[in-house]
Amino acid sequence: MTAQQATADRINEVHERSKDLYWDPSYHVPQRDTATMFKLPKRTKDPFRHLLRLYAPSQQEKDERMYGSVTDALSRVGNRDLQPRWVESLKVSLPILTLLEIGAGRMAAILADSLDNPELRAGNMAQVVDEIRHYNMQMYLQRYWAKHWIDPEPFARGLQLKDKTIGFGPASGLTQLSAVADPIAMSINGQAVAETAYTNVIFTAVTEIAAANGDDVTPTVFLSIQSDEARHMSNGYATLAAVLSEPENLPMLQIQVDAGLRRLGLMLDGWFGTLYDYSATHRTKSYGEIWDEWVWEDFIGTYFGRLEPFGLQMPSTAEAARHHAHTAGHANALFNYGLWPLGIQRLDPPTAADCDWLESKYPGWYATYGAFWETIRDLTRPGNSGLATHALLDFLGDGQLPALCNTCSNACILPTPKESTVRIKQIDGVWLAFCTDFCEFSYVMMKQMAPGMLPAQTFFQRWDGHSLSEVVQAAGLLRADGKTLMGQPHLDLDHLWTLDDLRTADMEIRDPVRLYAERHASATVVP
Repeated sequence: MTAQQATADRINEVHERSKDLYWDPSYHVPQRDTATMFKLPKRTKDPFRHLLRLYAPSQQEKDERMYGSVTDALSRVGNRDLQPRWVESLKVSLPILTLLEIGAGRMAAILADSLDNPELRAGNMAQVVDEIRHYNMQMYLQRYWAKHWIDPEPFARGLQLKDKTIGFGPASGLTQLSAVADPIAMSINGQAVAETAYTNVIFTAVTEIAAANGDDVTPTVFLSIQSDEARHMSNGYATLAAVLSEPENLPMLQIQVDAGLRRLGLMLDGWFGTLYDYSATHRTKSYGEIWDEWVWEDFIGTYFGRLEPFGLQMPSTAEAARHHAHTAGHANALFNYGLWPLGIQRLDPPTAADCDWLESKYPGWYATYGAFWETIRDLTRPGNSGLATHALLDFLGDGQLPALCNTCSNACILPTPKESTVRIKQIDGVWLAFCTDFCEFSYVMMKQMAPGMLPAQTFFQRWDGHSLSEVVQAAGLLRADGKTLMGQPHLDLDHLWTLDDLRTADMEIRDPVRLYAERHASATVVP
């Protein structure tokens, strides 16, 4: 017997033993501190039966092919029609994705320790390894662009600045929330909803639009990641099947599914909508069309259609989630461009052709947003008399910034700035803002279940009373020269804004929730 055959036999023997998952390991004491309110059967289906025999070799082969393809793509970067607008959007998108991978890995680790079910535990332990792989791949991709892009510095500092800018708030909040709540609820929200409904939107649809804009590297990495996401979806399905096998779980399960779809949309759709509809020169589909294809038709229609015989209904929040997906990106793009000094990428406002395309995909878009984008085209170069932030205040009509949601961190200008569902209320003596009634409800629930995971302050509360230039300097949103802003309102590297330019057209950040509370107090004073 050859040494290679002997090694293979030993691996196969270990694999066969791993199928019998009845034992409690003597080398590790599971820390199942987080109890679940769901009844879970002792044995279910293991979605990772092939783990030891095929998992590691297949992952090694994928990595070798992926990194080889990236090296090959490097030789062709100068020969492709690589669109700056698209690459600049990756300065924010890649750190956001890396944050989400961290959250998914932490969730899977908690599930592996918390669930008293060996098959589900095995699937989650394998997912932890997957998420570490994805984190490394996305960090490699950021390193790649930091080495080879014409404006590299923000790629090297994205994660470092994640708490210093307005753009990362919703993703940071979602990452934190992935580590709280009932373990089964984590799996339903994270694996059965987020990874099943949204990873195709992230890793499959992005490859198409990236390639259309001359980016060969991002699709190479993302498609390798998505091949793992199929297994994570099976983790979610295995959890659903286990929970549905106990009829008493159904009412609680339906609540988690309904809330999970709405929560994911509120925290992700604004970013996705901006990425697909505003960050590409050559577009394939609108974000609304992509969401309808992957979430509305594939996930809500097909996936839940097959679960209905078991009693699980289509999420009751589906219609609200769909409306939000078609509107959130426009509000998010307006907000982030209006506050571009607090970002890390060079933005590119929509051209006349872009506006025509947006109107064709979202009828009525120009009547709502056209005036803002027409105005700021003259406010991109330093030395002009105005700042896009002033244009944002004028557009909103009341001369003040929009409140930031105390639950999801989005600007409270949803579904549109002119028809906002903002709710500013006093809870336990504290004035808070919510973008929707769902976020208000979620805040109250989290305050009872996991108060430590709620954000202590919004960005505007933290910097209330400071000038925009002071915030940029204190937050470290300057380039290596100590004077040029990291974010820019245009793509022209020859006319970059500096801190002195910003001071010339400066403004003070005033927390809108504080202003509301003061007006309310003065209005209710009895003479």
